Amino acid sequence: MIALVIYAAITILVMGTLTQSELVHSTKPLVDALSKVIGPAGGDILGLLALISLFGSSIGWILLSSEVPYQSAKKGYFLKNIYQNK
Repeated sequence: MIALVIYAAITILVMGTLTQSELVHSTKPLVDALSKVIGPAGGDILGLLALISLFGSSIGWILLSSEVPYQSAKKGYFLKNIYQNK
């Protein structure tokens, strides 16, 4: 529900900021709306936020993909190494 409200708010704000002809011809309406409100730095700010989001999600996926084998090994779900010297 929170994500739905955020997406709806962003869509309504973009549609309220840009004219219909600007929306029709825009390939990046969010950047255009932000640039119209705060100036040319709007696109740069949105790009920086996108990079931060990409970095955070990449780190999250790396940590998540390593956690599953780690927890499985801790619980002893993997086979024992029969070639290990004792």
